[in-house]
Amino acid sequence: MSKPHVMLLVSSLGGGGAERVISELASFLCDGGHRVTLTTLEGDGEDFYGLDPRVQRVRANIMWNSASAVQRIVNTFRRLSIIRRAVRAANPGVVVSFIDMTNIRVLAALIGTSIPVVVSERTDPRHHRIGRAWERLRRWSYPLAARVVVQTDGVCEWAKRAMPRAKIDVIPNAVRAFASADATRPAQMPQGPVVVAMGRLSDEKGFDLLLEAFAQAELARDGWTLVILGEGPKRAALTEQARALGLASQVLLPGRTREPDAWLRHADIFALSSRYEGFPNVLIEAMQCGAASVAFACDSGPSAIVRDGVDGLLVPDKDVAALALALRRLAADAPLRVRLGAAACGVVERFSREAVYRQWQTLCEDVAARREPSRLPG
Repeated sequence: MSKPHVMLLVSSLGGGGAERVISELASFLCDGGHRVTLTTLEGDGEDFYGLDPRVQRVRANIMWNSASAVQRIVNTFRRLSIIRRAVRAANPGVVVSFIDMTNIRVLAALIGTSIPVVVSERTDPRHHRIGRAWERLRRWSYPLAARVVVQTDGVCEWAKRAMPRAKIDVIPNAVRAFASADATRPAQMPQGPVVVAMGRLSDEKGFDLLLEAFAQAELARDGWTLVILGEGPKRAALTEQARALGLASQVLLPGRTREPDAWLRHADIFALSSRYEGFPNVLIEAMQCGAASVAFACDSGPSAIVRDGVDGLLVPDKDVAALALALRRLAADAPLRVRLGAAACGVVERFSREAVYRQWQTLCEDVAARREPSRLPG
């Protein structure tokens, strides 16, 4: 039996956890004998993640600005028409869409076709707000999907309010395939002990909370440096906060990196300070690199990854004082850091690429085999 053609859809291949997962999934499906097309809705911009040369790359280019309410309506229908034409031209056995607004557009565009759609939520919708109108459209459109993929049991409970449990799959993220297990220390990495954090410089990542905790822990006094890798809209605010806390020389924001493992393998401590998450790739990456990790136990993600006191530390959600104490504890106890870091490497087996992406492959094949015309709800 031939393997179904899988079309993957995402807004862009810029830096981000969802983008990394979809690019790796594309390669895994190719290895499994599938023809794979990856379509992005943004037409320009450099791909941060490289793609397997076997993957057909398509740019839909639908993300234009609208100057008025009327133009916004017209552009909405134009976007849906372009998506519909692109998908029907490829005629895949199944479409897999990542991230909320893209999911809604794809489901709306393919109403009335026989092409099944799998949509995947990549963060926690209970906290990540996309606007009232988009949230209503999501409640209306998700029941049209053949299946909805979430990353944790907590988000599964959210999804069950809109659709039957049988249509929901819980699939975590996989460990990353790093090129080398012996990455050299980055030239930009300061000498001395270092706390590393990584992610988009945006409010949900809670780097402002991490700065407060780092200051409260008084680690700078003992020669520690905090490095926050990533880019985003909060760069200026974080820079100013570090200055106001008297930490300008002990906090570095080097920007994005294409070699996260080099930083993580040489981190003395890794910290995840997110206000909410989907299933944090960077936490798995830090643990597989053997970093002693501490994370806020926010609603979705960290508690499914870290076994508190065994392979990392969990502290109460958004509790800056508790995070400061945990950082201080790890900084003062090198044997504890070694023990936690050694145990953390077990995520490689718990979230192996083979196991996780095999779930995706089985899901795609199952949905394609059950192909039925999509219908309007009600």
